[in-house]
Amino acid sequence: TYGLTTLRMDTGEKVQLSKQILQSQKTHAIVSYKQYCDETDFEGLCNRKLIDILSSLKPEQQRIVAGLDDFVVEGVEAWRCLSNIVELMPIPQCERKRLLKQIEMAEQYQKTTHIGHCSENSDCITHCTTFGLSDPICPEQHRNCTQSHTFDCSDWVNIIRTIDEIQEKIEKLSNEEVKREAKYDFDNAAQHIIEWSHHNLRAAQQNDAKSMSVLIGSFVWKNSSKTAATTTSNSTTAFNTESYILTLTNASQTDLDSLSGSEIIIKQFKEDHKHIIKLHKRTDNAGNFSSHSTPEIEKLICDRLGIQLLTHDYSEVQKGKDICDRVCGVAKVRLRSWGANGNDIICANDIKEGMEYAGGVKHTKIAVAEIVPGMGTLGKTNILNVSTVRSIQYESRYMKVSKASNVGDGSKIAYKKIDFETSMRLTSPFTIPIQDQEHSLAMNKRNDRIHHQFLMCPVNGCTSTFEFNEDLDSHMAVNLHKIPPPDPRTSNDIARLHLIDTVRSTNLQSHHDIKKIKTNQTSSTDAISQSVHYKKFSSLGWALRTRKHINTMNDKTKKFIQDMWLHSQKNWLQTNT
Repeated sequence: TYGLTTLRMDTGEKVQLSKQILQSQKTHAIVSYKQYCDETDFEGLCNRKLIDILSSLKPEQQRIVAGLDDFVVEGVEAWRCLSNIVELMPIPQCERKRLLKQIEMAEQYQKTTHIGHCSENSDCITHCTTFGLSDPICPEQHRNCTQSHTFDCSDWVNIIRTIDEIQEKIEKLSNEEVKREAKYDFDNAAQHIIEWSHHNLRAAQQNDAKSMSVLIGSFVWKNSSKTAATTTSNSTTAFNTESYILTLTNASQTDLDSLSGSEIIIKQFKEDHKHIIKLHKRTDNAGNFSSHSTPEIEKLICDRLGIQLLTHDYSEVQKGKDICDRVCGVAKVRLRSWGANGNDIICANDIKEGMEYAGGVKHTKIAVAEIVPGMGTLGKTNILNVSTVRSIQYESRYMKVSKASNVGDGSKIAYKKIDFETSMRLTSPFTIPIQDQEHSLAMNKRNDRIHHQFLMCPVNGCTSTFEFNEDLDSHMAVNLHKIPPPDPRTSNDIARLHLIDTVRSTNLQSHHDIKKIKTNQTSSTDAISQSVHYKKFSSLGWALRTRKHINTMNDKTKKFIQDMWLHSQKNWLQTNT
C-alpha cells in the first residue's frame, strides 16, 4: 500500500490518513475500538458495521503482470510457502510470531534493497558482484577480487538464520508424513530464494555497467520499438537526450524484425548527429537472450552507416525495461489524452498521431514502419552458450563475449561475415509529423468521449459548478454560494479517529520488533559461516546463471508407460465387446 486515503465523517468532514494503516489486522483494531468504547461508556457499533467501515477503505495496489519477472514471482511465492509452513508448526506462539516477522523482513529486503547493496567493491561476500560473477573454471570469464569480505550485512544474516531455523524445526517434527511434505516444500522454497538472490546480483552488475557506458559513450541506444538515445560531446560534460520511437501495426518480433527496426533508428540518429562516429549500446532483456546472429549483425549495420560499434551490454533477464518505460512515459500520456478526446487507436499511424498530440514531446521523434512479407535476409551463425551472454566488446577481427559486464576479458569469437537485408520500410518518417501527411484512415470521433468543460465557483468552500460563463457571473452577482456550515464531530467520529490512532501505534510497535530481531541476530554467538545455506553464497561464482539440464526418460520408464497404455487399450476393447 502507498499514498493517502480519505476517511469520511458523519458530518461530511474528510480526514486524510496513510494507506499503510490499512495493513494492520482489522480484528485487532476492532478489539481496541471496543475497549475504548467500554472505557468511555459509549455504545459502539456492532462488529459487522466496523468490518464494513474498514473494508470500505480499500488501498490502491500496484499490479505487475505475472511472468514479467519470474524470479521475483517465484521468490515471493517461496517466502509465502515458508510462512504457511511456520503457521502449521507445533511451536509456541511467540516463536511463530517472531519467525513470521523475520520472513516479512527478509522478503521486503530482497524486493526493495538488495540490488542497491550490491557493487563491485563491496566488502560483504553476498553483495560483491566481482566475486559472485567470476567463473572459477573459465579464465576468460574471471577477474580477481581484491576485497577482504569481512563484513556481514544484517539483513542478509536475517535471511540465512531464518531459513536455517525453519529447517531445524522441520527436522524436529514427529509426524513423518507431515515432516516429509514440509521438507519437500522447504527445499523448493529455499532454492527459489537463492535463485532470486542470484538474479539480483546479476542485475546490479549489468545496471552498473550500463551507467558506466553512459559516462564514457558517445551514444547509448535502447533496442526496442520504444527507443532512447543519449548523445554526448567530447568538449562538454552536458548530456543532450534524444528519443526515437518506431511504431508497427503488426510484428512477430523475430530477430530479423528487431534488427530491421534498429537499422531504421540508427540511420535516423546518424542523419541527426553526423559528428557521432563511435557507439556504445545497451539493451533490456525482457526474455532470455538467445539470438546467435544479432551480435555480429549489429556491428554490420553500424559499419554500413559509418559508426564504430564498441560495446553492447544487456540487462539481466527480465530487467531493464524501466529505462524504456521512463523514456516513453510522457509519450504514452499524450497518446492516452488523444484517445480520451474521442479518437480511436487502431493502427500504427494513430499511435504516432496520438504521441504527437498537443505539440508532441520535446526531443522525441516518432516514425511508422511496416514489415514487407518475403523481404529481408538474415544469415546464421553459432555462439556457444549464447543464453548466458550479457556483454559484448567489438574488435576489428573478432568480438569478446562475457557472462557479466566488466568481469574477465571475455571469450573471443571470430566474425563469420553473415548476410543481412532489412525486412521493413518506412511509411511515415521521423522528420514529418503525421498531420502533414495524408492519413489513410478517416478520423472517427466518439460522442461519449467529447470533453465538456465545467466552471467552478472561485469562492473558498463553495461547491457550485456551471457550464457557461453567464451562469457563473449571475451566481457571483447575487452571492448565492453553497458553503456547508462546520459541524462538531459526533461520538461515532471520535471513535473512528481513535481507531486510526490505535492502528498507527500498532505500526510503531512493528518497527520496534524489527529492531529487536536484528539486535538479537547480530549478538548471536553462532557463526554464520557454518550455515549450510550461507555456503551457497560464499563460493566463487555463486551467482552465475547455470543451464538446467533436462533428464530424459530411461528405458525402464518408457517401457512402464507403454505397458500402461497397452493395458488401458486392452481393457477398453474388453468393455466395448
